[in-house]
Amino acid sequence: MMNINQIAMGCKPDPTNFKIVHLEHVNGNTIVVANYGGLTFNGDKLMVLKGTYNEFETLDPHFLNEDYPVFARFQPTPEGLRLARLVCSS
Repeated sequence: MMNINQIAMGCKPDPTNFKIVHLEHVNGNTIVVANYGGLTFNGDKLMVLKGTYNEFETLDPHFLNEDYPVFARFQPTPEGLRLARLVCSS
C-alpha cells in the first residue's frame, strides 16, 4: 500500500517552471491555466486567483495559506473553465 503523502510530495509541480496556457479576468479575479508538465491533464492546472494578475514569476497551484491568491482549482477542461467563470461571476 502506498502512502498518499509520499505520492503528493513526489508530484508537486515546480512553481518556477510553468507556461501560461490561458489567462482571463472575470469580475476582479484571474482565471489561469498553467502547464507544469506531467501526465495528469498533460500537466495543465486551472486555478482561480483573487485579484487581477497578468504576469507571474512564480505560481504554485496549491492552497498555501489564506493570503496566497489561489482560492479555487478546477479540472483543466472546458467544463472546468465554465465553472471557474461561474465562480468568478458570482
